[in-house]
Amino acid sequence: LDPNERDPVVQDIVRYVRDGGSGIIYCRQKSTVDRVCSMLRSMAGLDDLVAPYHAGLDQRTRERHQEAWEEGDVPVLVATVAFSMGINKPDVRFVVQYDPPNTLADLLQQAGRAGRDGKHAVSVLYASHEEVQTSTRFSKGDTSIMEYCYSGSCRRHVLTSYFGPTSKTCASLGAEFKCDVCLKSAMSVTAALERAERLVAARTSGGMGDVDSDESPIKRTRT
Repeated sequence: LDPNERDPVVQDIVRYVRDGGSGIIYCRQKSTVDRVCSMLRSMAGLDDLVAPYHAGLDQRTRERHQEAWEEGDVPVLVATVAFSMGINKPDVRFVVQYDPPNTLADLLQQAGRAGRDGKHAVSVLYASHEEVQTSTRFSKGDTSIMEYCYSGSCRRHVLTSYFGPTSKTCASLGAEFKCDVCLKSAMSVTAALERAERLVAARTSGGMGDVDSDESPIKRTRT
């Protein structure tokens, strides 16, 4: 493995591994598990924090890796979806899906491994458009993953709507519990309001100071 040819997604995943705590990184294929695990292990300080889990490993190795993960000796497993069945470790702090699952039911089953102790946990999905299309083909016409990734709607709403008529959104939740879509929207609104307040204050005082009116978010919205 050439350390200079690292996967940018793996580079991003590193932050979750280094933040500490138990985690699972799901990959679609055994070869992807091995590659992602090898990349993470090659990075400074991560070698003893990550282990692979897939059907290509002998049963004794799988059992050893799972036991080490459950006991906290190896905080992070890079695994295929076969690892999602029967796992009930309460203190999983993050679940990363390196590849998109086929349906929202699959996504929820994997993401649902995180935060069972009621404490803050993170679920992250990485997906290219090509990968989402592949997942949709495997799902026999279920387009829920494509909607989840690309609708631009609250992801909590898309997810809960998939499982029944009673849907929920992130509107009433604190920032730490919002999905990325709602968090970004809230941050944009806050930033616009703060800048508008600065513009009003600058005009009231008779000068614009360092506020450039051409960069006003209100003006950009109107155009």
